[in-house]
Amino acid sequence: MPSESPSDGICFPKRIILPQAYANPRPLQ
Repeated sequence: MPSESPSDGICFPKRIILPQAYANPRPLQ
């Protein structure tokens, strides 16, 4: 997964925030 891809850069943080959001429900946006 090349971090050069813009999509990868956006998906990477989301993968870390997603599990946290489920554990701690709060507005991601």
